[in-house]
Amino acid sequence: MAQRTFRTGLLAGALALTLIAGACGNSSEDSKKSDGGGGGNNAELTKTDCGKLDYDKSAPTGGTFTDYAFLSDSGTNTSFDPGVVQTLSESQITTALFDGLTDFDFTDKCNPELKGAVAESFKGNADASEFTFNIKKGITFSDGTPVLPSSFKDGWERAGSPELASPYGYLIGYLKGGAAWLAGCNDDPAPAEGAKCKDPVDESKGLASIKADDDAMTLKVTLESPNADFPSIVSHPFFSPVDKADLAKHGNKAPGWGTKGLTVGNGPFKLESADDTQVVLVPNDKWAGNVYGDTKVHLDKLIFKATDSVETAYQAFEAGEGDDAPVPSGKYKDALATYKKNTVEDPNVGSYYFDFGEDNKQVGGEDNIKLRQAISLSIDRDEINTKVYEGTRTIATGIVPPGIPGFKKNLAKYAKLDVKEAKKLYKEWTDAGGKLTEPIRID
Repeated sequence: MAQRTFRTGLLAGALALTLIAGACGNSSEDSKKSDGGGGGNNAELTKTDCGKLDYDKSAPTGGTFTDYAFLSDSGTNTSFDPGVVQTLSESQITTALFDGLTDFDFTDKCNPELKGAVAESFKGNADASEFTFNIKKGITFSDGTPVLPSSFKDGWERAGSPELASPYGYLIGYLKGGAAWLAGCNDDPAPAEGAKCKDPVDESKGLASIKADDDAMTLKVTLESPNADFPSIVSHPFFSPVDKADLAKHGNKAPGWGTKGLTVGNGPFKLESADDTQVVLVPNDKWAGNVYGDTKVHLDKLIFKATDSVETAYQAFEAGEGDDAPVPSGKYKDALATYKKNTVEDPNVGSYYFDFGEDNKQVGGEDNIKLRQAISLSIDRDEINTKVYEGTRTIATGIVPPGIPGFKKNLAKYAKLDVKEAKKLYKEWTDAGGKLTEPIRID
């Protein structure tokens, strides 16, 4: 949610009001909307009214925007290097610094349109197993170096390298030979996890399934299997281009915070400074523009303050020390009432859940199915939503949320409160020999 806010508002200067980036909002359903003709699950999907993005190109320009981004939410800052970035807070910095081949136009939030960003156009073959991206001419990194098809090839090979060990390294597996590349092999198929390569990869030759023609300004990619969604997948920061000098400086070694990772991008901002307390971005005067038609940044400076708790960030905001902050639990309704015109409460196409691993001997496996069912049936989701989130969340009753094709209400049989049935299932589990010997760990 916060990432989209910055992409469509702050980076283009189109959001005139101060923002609070609140907790993920609930989806509202409009019963006036009819089934789009597909029937079945589409009937539920078309009821979700996400609204329109109010994009004001005449918004005021200039000034500094200070964001208490809660960057230290995991205890330590990790990295906003595009190859490894994984938190929403840090990705706000990454997407300010880097633009990819494609991006989404969220003017119609329920029906976002995929458009070319650095790519002038893109086209797949008949079975969507190959895609060709035509790269726009004249786009440069913030240091003036041209953005070329090879800039993407270099970036993708680095992001998917075993040395970088990216948490999103699996994304290179969409490309033919990508899984083997991630394992450091030329083997086909890739070796099993933990197995040695028969043919270690020669990284100097690159990944054969990515063909970059800098003269023709084309990037041709062969996929491991047909995937019509690939042009949207490459909008992820993992698939960002890299500047050759920046790449030579950092190589494939695992990056750290701030300048310990790649920072020279082609996005609307460039890095001025970064330390453990804050990251300061200033406009990139060489920026080529976004999918909304903006070609210049309206802000003079964008500052991300590192805080170690949501409460600290929100207190700083209320004290007037910043322009944006996350809303902590217990403050949602107060924030919505106090800042009616400048609170972001958008539907979020995501699900949040507690998890215990399949490898947990007490809970995992077929022998413990009834225990897991009993645990799920004993959770009062409405109470959690009311007391922790003040009723601002939508209770999940299936695998995917509204807005995802295939959504259907009440799909999950055990995603409800039924204490009587939970006790029955627990007894059946213990009668069959089940026994809890230690606390159950959840993530």
